[in-house]
Amino acid sequence: MRCTDDRTWSLTYKRGVGKVRREHEIELTVEQFEVLWPVTEGRRLEKLRYVVDIGVPAYVDVHLGRLEGLRTVEVEFASVAEHDKFEPPDWFGREISDDQAYKARVLVVDGLPQSS
Repeated sequence: MRCTDDRTWSLTYKRGVGKVRREHEIELTVEQFEVLWPVTEGRRLEKLRYVVDIGVPAYVDVHLGRLEGLRTVEVEFASVAEHDKFEPPDWFGREISDDQAYKARVLVVDGLPQSS
């Protein structure tokens, strides 16, 4: 679940693993969000998200709370071929798409991976 500002609430889920995943987002009313939000207690990621234009949108997440210090970048591509042609800037750091330790559900339960 996500609250992106004071007027936009959504439920987002992703299917698949690694570099190829499907993402679905369902808009919620404020009332639906308020009913569902308490269910997520203890399983929330707190982060600030910035969008940086590098020819394609790059989503830079600055994590807060117990994940403070973790910064990740996500870029979505229309195809695997588009991904394969992409040359990430040096500031991206290492590729973590296939690293299960960085999946949201794992970060919430286990905290920061030892390698971060």
